[in-house]
Parts: sequence; structure tokens; C-alpha cells
Amino acid sequence: MCLRRRMCKLLGVFPCLDQPKYSKLDRPHVPIVDNSQDCVAISPGFRDGRWIDELCEIFVTHPFICEKFPGPSPCLDPDREGWFGHNCRHKCQCDQSANCNKFDGSCARRCAPNRIGPSCQYELMRFSVDPSFAWLRDKSRATCNNEGLDSVRLTLDTAVHVNSIHLDLNDSNQLQNIEVIVNKLSHEYQQECTASGITTLVCNINDVIKEVKLSGSGVRHLCNYQIFEANVNFQVLNKTEAEIAWLNDRYAAATCNDEDKEVLDVTFDRPRKLSWITFYFNESDSLKNRSMSITSGATAQSFTHQCENPIISESRTLVDVYCPTDHLVNQLYLRGPGVALLCGIRFDNVRVEYSSDGVSSSRFSWLTDYNDKTCNHIDDDVVTVTLDTPIPLTWIRVVLKTETLDRIELRYKTMSSETHVQVCPYAHFAQVSFETFELHCQTPDLVSHLRLVGPAVKDLCSLYISQGRNVALKEAARESSTVNARHTDPSFAVDGLEENGTAVLTSDVSMCALTAIDTPSWWMVTLSLEAYVHSFKISHQGNDNMRGFSIVFVSNTGEQYTYTDNSGPPRPVYTVIPSPKISFKVQTVKIKAREGQPVSLCEVSILGETVCPDGQFGLRCEWACNCLHNFSCLPHSGGCPRGCARGFHGEDCYQPILY
Repeated sequence: MCLRRRMCKLLGVFPCLDQPKYSKLDRPHVPIVDNSQDCVAISPGFRDGRWIDELCEIFVTHPFICEKFPGPSPCLDPDREGWFGHNCRHKCQCDQSANCNKFDGSCARRCAPNRIGPSCQYELMRFSVDPSFAWLRDKSRATCNNEGLDSVRLTLDTAVHVNSIHLDLNDSNQLQNIEVIVNKLSHEYQQECTASGITTLVCNINDVIKEVKLSGSGVRHLCNYQIFEANVNFQVLNKTEAEIAWLNDRYAAATCNDEDKEVLDVTFDRPRKLSWITFYFNESDSLKNRSMSITSGATAQSFTHQCENPIISESRTLVDVYCPTDHLVNQLYLRGPGVALLCGIRFDNVRVEYSSDGVSSSRFSWLTDYNDKTCNHIDDDVVTVTLDTPIPLTWIRVVLKTETLDRIELRYKTMSSETHVQVCPYAHFAQVSFETFELHCQTPDLVSHLRLVGPAVKDLCSLYISQGRNVALKEAARESSTVNARHTDPSFAVDGLEENGTAVLTSDVSMCALTAIDTPSWWMVTLSLEAYVHSFKISHQGNDNMRGFSIVFVSNTGEQYTYTDNSGPPRPVYTVIPSPKISFKVQTVKIKAREGQPVSLCEVSILGETVCPDGQFGLRCEWACNCLHNFSCLPHSGGCPRGCARGFHGEDCYQPILY
């Protein structure tokens, strides 16, 4: 036996093992150095920022340094079944309401259906999968229906007055095999369409519509569509309506720009957002230079937008240019040789979402069934999802059928720029298990769409999106006054006694926080740790007390964010996602009733992410990171983007690798 091992046995500090076997419950808290107390048995842990696994040697060398690790404490109250942790302050979130581990909240089987993450404390964000429809979105006649669909719905963001719809197919014999149903706001009707050219179907609608349904075997040959909004009138500086008639007469190729000028400024009859612009040229000019730059602008705000897709050199008669604008514009500036060759312009600024019968339930069911064993079977390397409610993004979890997260990229769209797809600027991946990975991505704005791109998407089985956890649970609460201390204590609003968003009644008593009619009436919770807040949910007794309430989020430096309810009639549950997002770290949350009303709160949930110091993680930042070379970990789980410390693995890098 080596000398160090003999010392271990003599000192009785910990069992002498070549590789210490720690359970998850043995992981140390952040160490507290205390030289004033008698030393106790030393557990493996951190010292000076590094992991110590040879504490016999350290103990002999430094016998007077005492490292006191309080260790995890369980929920010992027999009346608090379904709770865990110190003072029973965390609520179990296991499937079928099963009890969890009294120390760390882990579930014997799995988390509740709407929960994920460490101790199952994080709520899941629900989402729907966008069908790809790349062949329909690309405005190209060369790419056609490759999904075998025989039903497609074109849904407009808002009901608009549509002049006509043009459908391009790759088989002229299929034009008569498409049925077009137009959905107005009040009813549906079948639309008669006529052939125009060899493979184009034209439906002259001239009506205010919300949706168009295409069905029949001809849909399988669909390649492209165009929706033309009615009454898109425009003028050209110093030109009469008759002089610019050629711009609106897109079918008459003989009526074209008769001026040899490379400048054209178009003014719309009303401000609008741009999407697709279609330019028509004379076929006989196909060999001439048609290059042209395109800029839109709003004269009132001195705003201009340069299109990212100018016409470089085109030989086609019809050229589609995608030029989306976030702002309303009223002018279009065209420059270049192509201006002199123009024969017409059309504007398709109708935003269209696509769906098809059965797509959500069949094509992407493997992603939305919360089953990690059903995986991508369609060989796509792109998946786009739409969040049911836009939220600030923090972290997601992906499950693959392989052990390698090979070149996967997270992209997203925000509420402020839905036409612009952004790449997560500071993405950090951490491995949870052989097939499970977490990606941490803090976004500055509310995210409406997520897109996963890369070869690893072909092996994707599940996607989970964190909506945050209730950081107000069991925190210190107070109020302007208390009507009945036994039944209306302020702590009842953060006691976690709710199911499906509704406060639980105990012994026929509501157990809600309730103040008198004060001036003003208020309730406040102070978070023990600062947190980034994403959303909040308030449930009350359903009366008129809370209508018109206001809630104020305050940082420890005095920054404030105030939300005031103006939703009208009272609701039993208010769920609100602040927009724009709260950018600062929140310390206190104060809810005030409108004048002359008491505050009545049955449960207040503040969903967000706790802010931990570097090197710490956990529900209360109680654990030290255990990463390779002392790198920082993910604050919610302890996962290490650059790998666990030597000899460890697992979600929090505290599970030893036994040799």
C-alpha cells in the first residue's frame, strides 16, 4: 500500500479508492473556508478554483485548514410530500405527480409532460413545426412539389383585397386538376380559374380574402404561386397617369419605357411593406444589360432600405426580386441600365404562411411527440419551428440518435425583425448524455421562430425549448396590509399550490394573499437571487379586484419595467410576456391594484433564469462548476461546453467515470 493510502486509512478522512465513487448527492457546495472551527472529515471538492481528489495528501500538508462543506440537505418535513431541498422550498415536478428525490428533486422515471431540465424545474415552451415548402417559397418555376402533397393552404397574415392568384405547374395536363377554394372572412366559395399560357393557372378573385385552399392531383405538380394585391397604385415623379400606363400594363410587352433613362422613382398611393417585386422586360431585349439597383424609402422618416437582391444580369422576361422591409415605405428608387428596358412592375406584398393537410401530424410528428425514440425519417437537414408565444430564448435541449453533434447551427427570427434570420451569436453546447445536448443562447429580443440547420438535423429525435422556471417560488413576500393572517398571508401567493394555472383550494379556503383597500394596495416579492425575467402568470379569485393591475419589476440598481393591464374584463389567470423583453436583472416584483381595490393574489409565478456568479450553478447557485481547466459552466445545469473535469461526465459533470 502506498504511503498516501496508509495516511488515508490512519486519518480516516475518506475511503481509500483509486477512483472515489461519489453519488450525485455527494457533490460539494461552494466551499466555505473557516479556520475558527474544529476540522471535520474532509470531502473531495474544490480548493482555490480546482478539483481536489487527493485530500489525504492535502490534509497532511495543511492540517490546520478546515474546509466546511454543508452538503445538500433534504426536505425532512413529513407534511411536505412532493417537495424537496433545503426547507422544502422546491416543488417536485415528476410525471403522474410522483414524489421526487428529497435532496435534489430528481424523478425516478421522468419529468412531468410540461417540464424539463435540472430537477424538472423548467417549463417547456410549446411549438409547432413549419412545413419546409422550400419548393413553393423560392419563387422558382424550376423547383416543384417534392413532398407528394395533394392539398396546400395559403394563409394570409391579414385579410387583404386580392386581385388575382397565379399558379405555375410543371405539367400542362394537370391545370384542370386543381380545385381552388377561397376563404373570405364570412364564408368559403369555389373559385373559377383559367389557363394562361401552357402551364399557368390564373384565378381572378378581386375580393377580400384570408385563405386559399388548393386541392386535387394537380397540386402534386405545383411549382410556384403569385398573389397580387388589388389597387396597388403608384406615380412617377413629373409623369402623368397616361405616361406611366406601361408600368401597370404588365401583359403588354410592347408598351415599355420609351425614355432612355436609367432612373425611375416610384411613389405609392399609401405606405406599405414590401415583399416580392416582379419586373417585366421585353423579350426582344434579352441580350441587353438589365442590371438594376433597388432601394425603398419612407420620406417622412428619411428612411431608406437597400435591397440585398439587386438585378445583376437577367435574360428572362419576368424577374422576381425579394426585397422585404420592416418599415412602411412609400417610395421605390430604381437605378441602372435595366430601368430603360422595363415594361411593367407588380408588387406582391401579401405575406403568406403555408400549411398542408396532415403535415403537422405526419411529416414532423417525430419532433412534437416528446418521444426520444422517434426520429427524423425524411432526411431533412433543416427544421423550422414556430413558438406558440414569442419568448426571449435562453437554452434548448436536442436529442439525437447518434453520439455526435455534428455541425448543427441555431438560427432564429425575432418579433422586431421577422424577415431577417439571425444566427445565435454566443451559442454554447454542452453534452448531457451520449445522445442529448443542451445549447445555451441568450437572445436580446423575443424569438418567434427557431431553425436548426446542419447535417446533425438528419439524426434529430426531439427538441425541447426552455421557457424558464418559477424564480419567485417560496421567496420572501409582503403586502401593504393583511386582512386575515391565517388565510390571506402574502406568502400564499408564492407557495406553489396550483394545478394547471389555478390555485388549489385547501379546506374550502382559498389560501390567497389579500390586502385591505389601501392607498395604494400592493403586494411585493423579493428574490433572494437576481434573475432575468421572461414572463409572469397571476391567478386570483376571478372577481373584479385585479382588473387594471400594474406590476413593476425593479433591479438592485433602480432600473424599472412597468406593465399595466388594459385587457378589459377580468380574467381568473393573467399570463403576460413583456414586450420588449426586460433587459436588466430583476430583484423585486411589486403588484399594485387600481385605486379603490384590494390586491387579491392566489398564485404568482415569475418565469425566468437565476443569475449565478461565474463558476457556480444550480437552483440557488449552490454548486460549483466542475469543468475542464476550470472553465465556466451553464448556470442552469452545470453542463460544461468545453468538457467535464478529468474523470467526470454527465449533465452537471459530477458523475464519475469508473475505470
